[in-house]
Amino acid sequence: MKYFHFHLVCISFILRVAYSISGEIITCPACRLNGLPEVRTFIKQPGHADAYENLKITYIRGRNPDLFIRDDSGALLEKIDLADYTTKGLHELMLTKGFSRKIVGVSATDSKTLRINSLSTV
Repeated sequence: MKYFHFHLVCISFILRVAYSISGEIITCPACRLNGLPEVRTFIKQPGHADAYENLKITYIRGRNPDLFIRDDSGALLEKIDLADYTTKGLHELMLTKGFSRKIVGVSATDSKTLRINSLSTV
């Protein structure tokens, strides 16, 4: 049974590494965002949105804060309205959707290598 569980964990990990996603938060830079202090904190303060791999922020006047999740080919997988989230809720959302936190001082390529190497030592 342990052998079977180990292989399921490995397959799950390999699928996550092989299938990467990217995200873009499109939001108003001020007017709409200022009315959503929790979302504004996540988007504008260091250590929040900027701490995730493959997540960028685009500012367009008057836009509601929305997260667009795309696959490797750029196809839209999901659009999520962020207006009702708390800062903590946005961190939880990023992790449940498959975004990984950046490792300080390590490039994206190196972090994938680190994840693969850490799996092989299990």
